[in-house]
Amino acid sequence: EMFGEPTNGSRTNIMVTVDEKAKDKDFVKELVKGGASVLRINAAHDDATLWKQIIDNARAVEEETGMTCRITMDIAGPKARTSWVMSQERGVRLKVGTKFLLSRENHAQVRDDVILQAGCSLPEVLDSVEVGDSILIDDGSVEGVIREALPEGLLIEVLKTDRKKGKRLKVDRGLNFPASDLDLDVITQKDEKDLDFACKYADIIGFSFIKSVEDIQCCLKAIERRVPNPTERPAVMAKIETLQGIENLPDIVAAAAGHSPFCVMIARGDLAVETGYLRLAELQQQILWICEAADVPCIWATSVLDNLVSNGIPTRAEVTDAAEGGARAECVMLNKGDYILEGVRFLAELLDRMDENVYKKTPLLRPLGIAKNVRTQDITEDV
Repeated sequence: EMFGEPTNGSRTNIMVTVDEKAKDKDFVKELVKGGASVLRINAAHDDATLWKQIIDNARAVEEETGMTCRITMDIAGPKARTSWVMSQERGVRLKVGTKFLLSRENHAQVRDDVILQAGCSLPEVLDSVEVGDSILIDDGSVEGVIREALPEGLLIEVLKTDRKKGKRLKVDRGLNFPASDLDLDVITQKDEKDLDFACKYADIIGFSFIKSVEDIQCCLKAIERRVPNPTERPAVMAKIETLQGIENLPDIVAAAAGHSPFCVMIARGDLAVETGYLRLAELQQQILWICEAADVPCIWATSVLDNLVSNGIPTRAEVTDAAEGGARAECVMLNKGDYILEGVRFLAELLDRMDENVYKKTPLLRPLGIAKNVRTQDITEDV
């Protein structure tokens, strides 16, 4: 009911992140006919004008084809990103040993000791970190450490990059501080404006960086203020992308699932960066187990068939990931790319082939330690 009727005959739905290509109604129609039943709009990018065009196209395609095309809107939440980048030389790359300034200002400073400076979209984050804390940039493709706290920002030294020649730092790249305890509001000022739009047009609203019962209750109340009638409210999606979110997931489910139509996204990009790659395989399975036990729909997201969607040719590893992990979820999300139509068709057929295999090999759920700490009484009283 939440994700619509799968068009591929499988029990698993397909969600696709869309951008300006979805201004073309025929493109949206090809996505839906190929197997996508949900379009995802990331409110961190573009604007309300484009969002409305995409939604209008989705509604028109539903009417023309009789097929389902739900709309999910992701609210960005307190995600720190690079807001500007300035270098003293042309073509500067972040390499092992490079030092750069992560600034709290909205402009570059005149300095001789660093050749690269970058702004932070959430400068208040820089007050919550300490010298020696780690920083991960662009989904972990660059690893660094805070060497010095300055009045104008933080001096960062690069420890690792995913390319031998170094990595160019660009605007709008994610910044993660996995070792730091960041005390940030789950809904930002920009999110408040985006919620006004989402509550009016979206079928599902996704909230990022949900870590606690208090976070999800804040999100539920934000929707209630905008949509007083319970029967008219959109479904709520909690994006789980931190260790705190996993530890508190039973409480989060108990607080939200009885209040609104509710689902969980395994946001594996930030989750891997925040918890470490070694733990990712274990943690994403635990999220699937908890959601299955609670009868809460789950979305397998981030980097699914990325090589296929980007370059047209899948890797063996990503096909196995989609088949073994994605097929156990109620929905699988693909990101945008030049070969997204091919990706949707490939995934639809893959999920259809895996349906009976996964059904016959459903794992037995062992007791999870985090499930012993559910604050059921407190949650009931709060609700």
